[in-house]
Amino acid sequence: MSDIEFKIEAKHIKKIVDTVKTMVEETIILFDEDGIYVKAMDPANVGMVDITLRKEAFESFDAEDSKIGLNLNNINDYLNIIDEEEVIDVKIEKDSKMTLETDELWQEMSLLDTKTMKVPEIPVINMVNNVKINSNYLKKGQRASVNISDHFTLEVDPEIGYIKIYTSDETNTNSIELTIDKDKCEDFDVERFTKSMYGLDYFSDIMSTIKRDEIIDLRTDEDYPVKMKYKFADGDGVVIFMIAPRIYTE
Repeated sequence: MSDIEFKIEAKHIKKIVDTVKTMVEETIILFDEDGIYVKAMDPANVGMVDITLRKEAFESFDAEDSKIGLNLNNINDYLNIIDEEEVIDVKIEKDSKMTLETDELWQEMSLLDTKTMKVPEIPVINMVNNVKINSNYLKKGQRASVNISDHFTLEVDPEIGYIKIYTSDETNTNSIELTIDKDKCEDFDVERFTKSMYGLDYFSDIMSTIKRDEIIDLRTDEDYPVKMKYKFADGDGVVIFMIAPRIYTE
């Protein structure tokens, strides 16, 4: 009898692996009777991710309070071979090994020693601005910015009513500006004008894991991390990203 057993569609596990890999290559996965949880922070303490997947997303789920250490590259190799719609039967022996099996493909991999690993503390930050926006707009801003610079500025204005992404090159001879009026947002609950600068490398990695037409719950404040939250697995999974700001200079 394994310590942890569950069955789940491959696409849900792949979502978690792809998302966490934007920050780290090794991570701790936490289990309890209600689901699984992953928190990760990149080595520079700039990017953070917090993922919850409730047991309702699984075909079957049997787990108690426990944790495992996992090399994400190992499981990613397996996930890249199988179809996303396939159901994976996962059996885990804590501090030892994990087996993954579909109708056709079986694989066993060793787990990492969690004694040498830590679960990062993700700060709880209350931010004044809350905008719900289609991911297509953020993807467009990212694609336009990355051709010019390694950073972008995110600006939100309650009086005029817009969210704006803009950047320019070092000589200010090449610049872009993407403006989304509040009427194009799903929700626009903005208390005050905010403007903060963020690194495009983190933003680009994050946006690569988010599908088109996802509704992103975007939270901002002046010189605070930008927080992006969205759901997956028919609402039974939640992903929260945060990116710390750069120091803004005119």
